Amino acid sequence: MTVLDVFSWLPAKEISIEELEQIFIGHLNGTYKGEYKVLLEVPDNADKNILNSRAALIGEGKDVACILKGGNVIAVVGYKEYARWNEGVSDVMGCPCCHPYTALHHIWGTVPDWAQPARR
Repeated sequence: MTVLDVFSWLPAKEISIEELEQIFIGHLNGTYKGEYKVLLEVPDNADKNILNSRAALIGEGKDVACILKGGNVIAVVGYKEYARWNEGVSDVMGCPCCHPYTALHHIWGTVPDWAQPARR
């Protein structure tokens, strides 16, 4: 997972973008224990600026989460989930269609041209 954007509605002297990013990452991996809450959906009380930020990030193909303090959204995070190289590949060596590079089709659903095996 990679954080790509953070939109904050608090001044940097109160909480930095880097701190917001660490709160988000800590929440996802289960290590964050603090006053902020992370939601992977937008709460009902979100205002127009938050909804517009969310729409812009989704329009760019990003996943969106909100960071809340006291029930109010203080930041919107744009992120992207990336599969690990072998996620979903149970036994590439046992796959009859797989050359070492074409195992990528198990991950991406297709094989890019650069990874196609030479055809005889």
